[in-house]
Amino acid sequence: MGIPLALTIFGVLVLAVILVGLNSVTGVILAYVASTLLIATWVKRWRRPRRFIILMAAGGLGLFVLGVFYGLVFDFVAAIGYVPDWQRTLLEIFHVIISILMTFVCPVCFLAGLVGTVALVIRERKPAEETPPGEC
Repeated sequence: MGIPLALTIFGVLVLAVILVGLNSVTGVILAYVASTLLIATWVKRWRRPRRFIILMAAGGLGLFVLGVFYGLVFDFVAAIGYVPDWQRTLLEIFHVIISILMTFVCPVCFLAGLVGTVALVIRERKPAEETPPGEC
């Protein structure tokens, strides 16, 4: 599948997610399929386990870092107290972006890295020399 076709399918899936909404199981499944398609298109030509290990680490570490950053920002805002309307709008945009990254992108990156690493390690593993039956 070519990149333009994959991006077109991704766009259609994102549009379907917007129309269905993320408050239903169908919308969540469509969002995971869209993010998986995007990541798979990005990594489909990788042939080294090292890249997949880095992707797996980035997915896991990204989830942790985004979670800590999200908590710190909202704790800071709660400590300040009053937030003007324009800052509240920015905080809502921040909340949506970080939530989407933490829910759909980081786990898919982690799983794609894990599956890619295991698949390439198994594929590159050389079979042991066969010994004839009865010999040790």
